[in-house]
Amino acid sequence: MINFVFVSVLTLVLRILFFKHLLKKIHLVTRTKNKILYLEGTHYGGAGYKYRVEKWMSILRQHNYKCKGLFIFNIEEWHKKYNPENPFRFLTQYLLIRLAQVLRTVFYSHVIVRRELLIYNDYGNLFLEKLLRSIHYNIYLDFDDDIQTTKPNYPRTVKSRLLGLVNNSFFKSLNYYDHLIVGSVYLKEIAIKNSKILKDQITAIPTCVDYYELGKKEYDKNDPIIKFGWVGSDNNLFYIDNIIDDLNEISKTQRVELIVISKNGYHTEKPLNLKINNIPWDIDKEIENLLKIDIGIMPLIGRHVENGKCGFKLIQYMGLGLISIASNVGVNSLIINDNTDGFLVTDNNWKKKIEEVISLKHNFPEIGENARIKIQSHYSFKSNIKDYLELLER
Repeated sequence: MINFVFVSVLTLVLRILFFKHLLKKIHLVTRTKNKILYLEGTHYGGAGYKYRVEKWMSILRQHNYKCKGLFIFNIEEWHKKYNPENPFRFLTQYLLIRLAQVLRTVFYSHVIVRRELLIYNDYGNLFLEKLLRSIHYNIYLDFDDDIQTTKPNYPRTVKSRLLGLVNNSFFKSLNYYDHLIVGSVYLKEIAIKNSKILKDQITAIPTCVDYYELGKKEYDKNDPIIKFGWVGSDNNLFYIDNIIDDLNEISKTQRVELIVISKNGYHTEKPLNLKINNIPWDIDKEIENLLKIDIGIMPLIGRHVENGKCGFKLIQYMGLGLISIASNVGVNSLIINDNTDGFLVTDNNWKKKIEEVISLKHNFPEIGENARIKIQSHYSFKSNIKDYLELLER
């Protein structure tokens, strides 16, 4: 509560002083126009930071931008400190560190916030966004998930009002930014629908990879075992439940196994004939581990929340020339040209599609190469740098 009062008073004072307009004039006079500060919403050491912040900073430096990325905790600290049953200490530390980072934005011409300013914390009626808006004149928000669908609906009680808890807080936060960088056209559409931000204030830039420069799948036609693979966070392991029975049934007649790349791995109490190989997710062995896979899978359920996903698994698989099979949901149908550079599953008929793909084993090298070309043409840093530079130079 003390933090909330302090930030609210500071915001009011800065607005009275027209601080952000003064800051803009200072930056023009001092020619501080190419300094970018990224504020990461989650942690350092994850794929999100690497591919939507770190990689872009490296590229932008080659175009005369000075870039710095700030995060709250690294991935080890995050898992150690965050306790969902008692998050108060974590959230307090997060807020204090983030507040200091917001104040540092005065030394930069561009501020790019990743996902949210205050993750897991909806109290205070967007008070930190209001502070940043009162400080700075050039603020961007970058997100690649439908974040609002993950948030709870707060009952309208006296307590919720005192805490400043508001429903649709993420959509309302969009109004405090000058420009949005979204991971898909779908996210652009829902941002326009649920906020006051205009169409030309939103740029869709996918989560890009440079895998095609770093590695390529070489299929061994003599290998009798076909290795299916899934990569992602532990929170999404439940999607594998939807196809585990199909894979297990196929394993009774075909030599297949499942590779799962995640923090804690996939575990089930079902009696399985299928061999499961759990590989701990490691950013430093990312490509090495992905190349162990023959067919990358991305099963989804088809709920509203899945429409907001940006298909990064597919971009990873296809960027290395892997065969991909994905649910025909959301952006997946835009990434995959069915039966040409990957395969789409409609009506959740995974068993039939998997058997069909296995029968095309002799075509894997050709299909994999088509996939690599697709990613290089549409989902690479090189193919999106023009749009990124244009939105920064507005």
